[in-house]
Amino acid sequence: MIAAASLWIVLSAAPAKAALYLYEINASHLGDPSSSITGSFTMDSSIGPTSISNVDIHGTIGGPFNFSFNGVFEPDLTWPIGYLWFVNDAYYAGSTYFWMYFHYDTSLNDGSYVIGMKQDCCNPHPSEISIAGIGDFQYIVGEMTPILATVPETSTWAMMIVGFASVGFMAYRRKGQRSIRLAGPETE
Repeated sequence: MIAAASLWIVLSAAPAKAALYLYEINASHLGDPSSSITGSFTMDSSIGPTSISNVDIHGTIGGPFNFSFNGVFEPDLTWPIGYLWFVNDAYYAGSTYFWMYFHYDTSLNDGSYVIGMKQDCCNPHPSEISIAGIGDFQYIVGEMTPILATVPETSTWAMMIVGFASVGFMAYRRKGQRSIRLAGPETE
């Protein structure tokens, strides 16, 4: 009975189509070796840029100015053009942001993206961080690397649940049974 149920669950489970990627960002302000912009975000490639979540970007730039970004503005419109507009809910609307232009890095061929200039000959624009009351820090350069996050398929979860249930059921049944001993000489 349990074997039939587990076989049914495995055969009826739909294959996982989601490809969850963790994008790691490592950048700096060109000409300022002490600057640092690092962080990450996740995106489900089967859904697209609207699934961007877990934005966590931090940095130091222009001396003692620290900043962080926890969101992205209209990624479904900006990702296809080749940029992301990172924001922070705590800042005044539009006053502090990180415009990150990116394009696929064909030299590495590992799925990485180069952070830098907008790839538009008519209107090139550098990646920049704008901090309200401080100024704009243009020419942010670096790399964005996608890493495939492994998520178990539905059938894997089903097999694990059925397996744990089977082991628990066997332990429950053995608890109520007497053990059978083979006949032989008794020893004390």
